[in-house]
Amino acid sequence: MGDSRAEGFQAIKAAAEVCPLCEGTGWKTVAGSNAGSANDRRVTRCDCRLRARAKDLLSLAKIPKRYEHCELSNFDFDGPHIKLASARMIACRFVEEYPLAGTGLMFVGNSGLGKTHLAVGITKALVLNKGISCLFADYRELLKQIQNSYNPSVQMTELGILRPVFDAEVLVLDDLGAVKPTEWVWDAVSFILNARYNGKRTTIITTNFADEAEQETSANPNSETERAKRAAAKPTLGDRITERMRSRLHEMCRLVRMDGQDYRESLRNAGAQYARIEVDLAVACADCPKCGKENVYKRVGAIRKGVHSTLAAPITCKRCGEVFRVTKNELQIRKKARTELDAEYSVDALEWM
Repeated sequence: MGDSRAEGFQAIKAAAEVCPLCEGTGWKTVAGSNAGSANDRRVTRCDCRLRARAKDLLSLAKIPKRYEHCELSNFDFDGPHIKLASARMIACRFVEEYPLAGTGLMFVGNSGLGKTHLAVGITKALVLNKGISCLFADYRELLKQIQNSYNPSVQMTELGILRPVFDAEVLVLDDLGAVKPTEWVWDAVSFILNARYNGKRTTIITTNFADEAEQETSANPNSETERAKRAAAKPTLGDRITERMRSRLHEMCRLVRMDGQDYRESLRNAGAQYARIEVDLAVACADCPKCGKENVYKRVGAIRKGVHSTLAAPITCKRCGEVFRVTKNELQIRKKARTELDAEYSVDALEWM
């Protein structure tokens, strides 16, 4: 009896989830070039299948939970971060013009400038808007997995770990150079980057190390003065991955230098400031297409409309859980009392645009 009820419930659920456009076939009918003819009808992939594929690709991209909220549309490049506007513009243009004959991007700058945010934003835009297969790989974690594969008790092989890295249409290699260099590390980096280069695969790099050539060796490199200079100098990207691989990256990627204030520090200061002040806050609002609820979903520091208004931001309705996307021009920027927002949304948990 219980089994029949469960089967009936599943049947009802399945029927309710059938797409009304394609009736579950995955194909929808569209008008051809001769719109006036009743016989000129064609079929194309239904949006429901495209959304399902994008969802699967997004899962396979392995974006860390810490960065799941990152999108190009919510990257802050106003006010104290105005120097980052050009990097964000390059990232948006990269998505619009992709593919670019295997040419990637290399974001270089100090910590806290949003390099990983932009790399993840590009990944999500390529997956959701163009159906591109992408993979996010943390440099330190990747090398650790390779080393662990040498343990006889571990089932995964080195090639099994690296195959997705080699094959991904777009690879994000985050925090390149973060591991102390050794001969093994240099060999691993060369293996990965050369495989991507030879396969003409697009690679997006982020690194905190300056992209500078190694300093010329003086006439007396072992002198006390020269040793002191080398000890005081900050390591460069060439120091961490070898000068040969740094040069190879210049063939693979367009260099994007980032400079400005530490974004994380700015957020901490802003959060502390608003925690002390009981005033109205600016928030972005949108109506849920399913239940109609006004959805207050992000605090607004600085929002810019117009130039990048076609970049859509994902919104999850607080009432029904529906996920939908709207462009910035469709958002309503309103002031809400902090006490009102705290009662329903927990202001401190709301992310900044």
